[in-house]
Amino acid sequence: MHKLPFDTIEEIHIKKVFFKKEKWSNENEYRIAKMWLNYVTDDERKIILPDEAFKVLIIGSELNDIEKEEIKKITINNFPTIDLKLARKVNTEIQITPN
Repeated sequence: MHKLPFDTIEEIHIKKVFFKKEKWSNENEYRIAKMWLNYVTDDERKIILPDEAFKVLIIGSELNDIEKEEIKKITINNFPTIDLKLARKVNTEIQITPN
């Protein structure tokens, strides 16, 4: 994702939501988004997917320990069958290891 000096706020937002930085291009991920023209409540913004839609959750290497633990707790409580993994930076590479 490249931010150009003449990008509008809307263009910057779209790039952040729908495009990945080149360094993450190797990830095989899916992103789900809902959009509205007017204000909606938090409940209206929720996207409900079946548990089977989630196979693996990889916790990012740049999160701090508190954030990682919070994500682990939420995941274990809500998706007990999901495969939790951790991303770790090793020199210039990202390694994915079991939780």
